[in-house]
Amino acid sequence: MRYAGYRERGPLSFGSPDFKQLNTKRTAPTEDVSFSRAVPAYPLLQFWTLSVYYTLTDINVFEATGHLVDRNNTKCGFVTLDGFEETTVFESKEPFHIILLSELDRNPYSEDMDRQYNDRYPEKAGEWRYYNVLLLEWQGGIAERRGFDVIFQGAVEGSLPPRPLWTEIFLA
Repeated sequence: MRYAGYRERGPLSFGSPDFKQLNTKRTAPTEDVSFSRAVPAYPLLQFWTLSVYYTLTDINVFEATGHLVDRNNTKCGFVTLDGFEETTVFESKEPFHIILLSELDRNPYSEDMDRQYNDRYPEKAGEWRYYNVLLLEWQGGIAERRGFDVIFQGAVEGSLPPRPLWTEIFLA
């Protein structure tokens, strides 16, 4: 079956040879799905994207912000958290599921991030500098947004296990 609006993807064009082998061709939705929780009354957003995993540090509970840290214990991004209600984000020590949304050249925190981390993630001529990302929390097979902001593009290869994955997302 072919889906209107879905296209074939080629392999990723960046990263290490192992990373380029990641199969990103699947873009059509899975038709038969079930969840271990009640499905919300509103439609879910269903899509495929690259997922990475980082821990959260330097959480400021008053500003609802924090830094994302990669497998080398290097700060690789910034996140603005969505609040205190119905979330374990502020207490969790486990890696967080982060999805990549789009590329970005500059952001409100660019100067601070570049000043602090430029030696770890040097800028490459002709390439975008960051990714816009969402921090997700999963409940019964359905993802819920718990934060958003940016990571350095070079940080993708520093993802914690299970490393970068091409993932189908069901976002409430």
